[in-house]
Amino acid sequence: SRTHTFALHVPYRGATPATMSLLAGETQFMFDNLTQALPHIKAGKLRALAVTSAERMASLPEVPTMAQAGLKDFVVLGWLGFFVAAKTPPEGVAKLQEHLLAVLKDPDTVAKLQQLGGTPGGASQAAFTALVDGDRQRWGDLIRSRNLSLD
Repeated sequence: SRTHTFALHVPYRGATPATMSLLAGETQFMFDNLTQALPHIKAGKLRALAVTSAERMASLPEVPTMAQAGLKDFVVLGWLGFFVAAKTPPEGVAKLQEHLLAVLKDPDTVAKLQQLGGTPGGASQAAFTALVDGDRQRWGDLIRSRNLSLD
């Protein structure tokens, strides 16, 4: 949108079929999570043009950020989160979060996630809720500003 680039969105049922299409030359580019693309980049089958994080990625230090590539203020982070039913008791949520944060701080887990191209994190429930709400607002504003629809 900000670069006024025209691209036809091609919906896929997940990152794997989209990546296969890119590898086959059926599509020309895609935004993807590093954990999905990294093996293909390392094998020389895909070329990373830029990362959408604020800093370069440790697993691809030679690849610039979008800002370094010329598009200032372009930071989009992919994230994974754990969700539970709204009626889950608060003490159950707290216990689950305690265990999840312990796993995400485990040195072996951190090393494995970094090897896969991930950036281990972990946040409080309030911080995660703020992240989800912020992304919902950000992307909702973009959708509304461009009059996008599912039609």
